[in-house]
This record gives sequence, structure tokens and C-alpha cells, in this order.
Amino acid sequence: MYQIGQFAKLMDISPRMLRHYEKAGIFVPNEIDKKTGYRYYSAHQIPLLKQILLLRDSGFKVEEMAETLRKLKDASFLETILLRKRDQSRHLIQMEEQKIKKINQQLVALKEEKQMIKGTEIDFIVSDSLKALALYKKVFEIEVVEATEYPIGMNEAVFQLYGTRFHMLDANEEYGLKAPTQEHPNTIWFNITVENIEETHQLAMENGCQEVQPITEMMEGALKNSLFVDPYGYMWMLHQIYQELSFDERIEILENEL
Repeated sequence: MYQIGQFAKLMDISPRMLRHYEKAGIFVPNEIDKKTGYRYYSAHQIPLLKQILLLRDSGFKVEEMAETLRKLKDASFLETILLRKRDQSRHLIQMEEQKIKKINQQLVALKEEKQMIKGTEIDFIVSDSLKALALYKKVFEIEVVEATEYPIGMNEAVFQLYGTRFHMLDANEEYGLKAPTQEHPNTIWFNITVENIEETHQLAMENGCQEVQPITEMMEGALKNSLFVDPYGYMWMLHQIYQELSFDERIEILENEL
């Protein structure tokens, strides 16, 4: 004979659940000590409890178990109720899959929202955003995000270039937006790594850009670069990398050239 704690441990079930089944009348102790109230279970009750646990794991409620246990020998009844439980389980699975689908949609939306909130954008001023955009489309493989079509001085254009977001605005003295001039040249430049420096540099020259440095081999042939200024006063440095060098390797080459 087993006390309730021993039997619960043997069957991997809580004593509280054994008492619950007893209260429901589907599984009662083999013996209850009238003096102490201790409950005792016997080994021959194990198959019945296993059947109850199987029904529980199949999704049966306690009130459903009582009728099922009474008709265990009725094969037709048992098949019918098991088929019904299977259909119920499938329906629950479908509902959970729909929940998962909605959760995944929310996660995607959240990720997109974070991507919109976090990021870097290079803003710069030109005399005419739309003309500058047309030029850059001829020279680089840019992806236009948006561009307005207002009178000059009011336009802006946003584009992506190799994963970096650029935002151009028309020069407008009223709003304090000043484009570079010969008297006040721009002090920054855009450093762009391309797949074919000869082709990109040539396209820049053909579209009104001014060469500052021709295509030059550097770092013992590990890369080439060139430099040009576009008609709007911005300097662009092109790179084509043939071999990636570590910082130490670059320093060693520079020191050898000194």
C-alpha cells in the first residue's frame, strides 16, 4: 500500500490532483484510515490512473472522464469520443497557429518600426535637388526613395546609395539653406566604394563633374581611388578594393613609402 505522497511520486502526479480526482469520483483511494484520515493506494489501481492520465493528456475534462471510464469497453463509444477529441485538438492547433501568425506579423511590424526610428541619414544642400538627383542617377546605382516636384528652392529628394540614406534639399536663403560656392566650398566629401571605378569615374566626367584626382593605384595595388567635384560643389571620392588589408598592413605599406 502507498500513502498519498508516495503514490503521487510514483505516478508523477501531485497529491492535490489525486484529491481532485477523488472529489470528482473518478479515482478514489483504496483505503482511508478512519482515525487519521490517511489515504492509501494499491498497485492494482495503477492501470486505472494511467488511463485517467492518458485521457487528461488527450484533452479530456474531469467531467468527460467519468462517462468515458464507465464505457471503456464500448469500442464504438470510445472511438467516437476519441475522434471528437482529435478534431477539437486540431481546431485548437489551428487557432494557436493563427495566434503565432499574428504574433509574427506584430514582430515584423515592430522590427520595421525600429528600423524606421533608428538609422543614419546624410543631409546636404544643393542648388537644385531634382537636377542633382538626375546627375547622381547617371553616375551611381542609386535607389530613389522620394522626390518632390515643387518650384526650385522648395524641393527635396531622398535616395539610397549602397545602403546609406542621402537627403538633398534645395538651397533657400529664407530658410537658411545654403549650397556650397567657390567662395565657400564644402568641407566634407562622400567616400563611395564601387565595383568598377573606371566606369563610374568616366560617367562622372561625362556628366559635368570636375576631376580633382585621376584614378590612382594605392597600397601596392590593393586599391584604386579617384576624386571629383560635382556641379553642386560636393566632392566624391571613389574607391575600388582589390585586396582587404588590415590596419597593421596599411601602416607598414605607408611607412615603407615614406
